[in-house]
Amino acid sequence: MITKEKLKAFGANTEEGITRCAGMEDFYLQMVEQSLSEARIPDLRSAIEKKDYTAAFETAHALKGIFSNLSIDPLLEPVGKLTEILRAVPKDGITSEKEQECTALLSAAEAKFEEFKKLF
Repeated sequence: MITKEKLKAFGANTEEGITRCAGMEDFYLQMVEQSLSEARIPDLRSAIEKKDYTAAFETAHALKGIFSNLSIDPLLEPVGKLTEILRAVPKDGITSEKEQECTALLSAAEAKFEEFKKLF
């Protein structure tokens, strides 16, 4: 079962997250638990591997919103950076340098997500 203490130890800003949930800790924890099923990290990897940067941006942006609203900062950091890179992808594609940066950020997000799942 997820607890505020486990989330804090993970690095989440639980006080901020609870405030965003109208001060209701139980509701916040319920939303955090729901985020586990809504976190489409595999979809993000698939879109990046297919070089479908529009789909990758949409997925990353949705994840950024979830992690931001719940103040799950360890996941927000790599996903937020990835979102901004993908937002700026020109129509003619992405440079190999940016592609490598995307892959590194995605790997960091996946690793943090695996840690996050272990909290439950």
